[in-house]
Amino acid sequence: MNSSSRNVHVFLSSSFRDFAGELDLLVRKVLPELRRKCRELQVDLVDVDLRWGITEEWAQQGKVLPICLAGIDRSRPFFMGFLGERTAGPRKRINVFHPKIRQPMKTTPIASFPDYIEKVCSDSLDGYLFRGVADLHEHYLVPSIGRLPRFKDGPLASLTKEEKHWLKRFRLEGTRHVPAKLDLWEWMVLARQHGLPVRLLDWTRNPLVALYFAVWNRSGKIAAVYAERFTRHVDTGAEPDPFAVSKVGKFQPSSTTARMAAQATMMTIHPDPRKAHDSSTLECFEISPKLAPNLKAQLRRCGIHPSTVFPDLDGLAQSIRFDYP
Repeated sequence: MNSSSRNVHVFLSSSFRDFAGELDLLVRKVLPELRRKCRELQVDLVDVDLRWGITEEWAQQGKVLPICLAGIDRSRPFFMGFLGERTAGPRKRINVFHPKIRQPMKTTPIASFPDYIEKVCSDSLDGYLFRGVADLHEHYLVPSIGRLPRFKDGPLASLTKEEKHWLKRFRLEGTRHVPAKLDLWEWMVLARQHGLPVRLLDWTRNPLVALYFAVWNRSGKIAAVYAERFTRHVDTGAEPDPFAVSKVGKFQPSSTTARMAAQATMMTIHPDPRKAHDSSTLECFEISPKLAPNLKAQLRRCGIHPSTVFPDLDGLAQSIRFDYP
């Protein structure tokens, strides 16, 4: 494995006795073959099987649930649960809304363009922000710097140190390209817009723009539009240092480019950009790849196309290519 390898944890959970055969088949035959295939993709598959991980001493100390939750958290989103009629221990009522157990994200399939409009324009989503992704199963709500393999398993301090260094260099060498004096927030936003990995995520107030980013460049995958409320607002004037922000929050970029204005851009900052954003108010609208061509045509009729989303020569060229395939 070279330095660009990644670790993927798969958490196995079941009542032990009545699923022993299934678990043994997974551990002895299925998982070794998956590891071999993963190694070809420079991915290290790690299975977490609690039959070998919980000691009697830990069980007596009441550490079973915390250990299980930590194992699940490290393995997200790869979890295999086997449900039968037997239990591994004495029956006990537990609170399924334990604060460390993330509740399932509300996912709604989209049937048509009118169906999408009806859902995203409902009163229940008033004040929400939207983000479109071309591949639901590959694009998690993780800032670009948190997706880099070099930072996945390392300490947050190392990531922050690198990010500050990159941003400092971007400011020093980019000054000659920027006529106005910018603060640190504005430089971070500008860096994000030009592809430098930072701890920001782009969102939009316009659900049609989010749909554009989900379906315009068809990937052949299941696309999605995320909707999130983000009740915490970051006052960038009162907090001049984005690295001092301790909780996820939204903010309106103070220096807006033509593209950002056209896309109704909002930003969120993520103090630990390695973690996928998750909350009880997060919703996901799932889009079948078969529906993408029709949605693109409907967006075009509504004036949402490359030359309006990207109001420059690049966007104009893309729109012309779409009109004359």
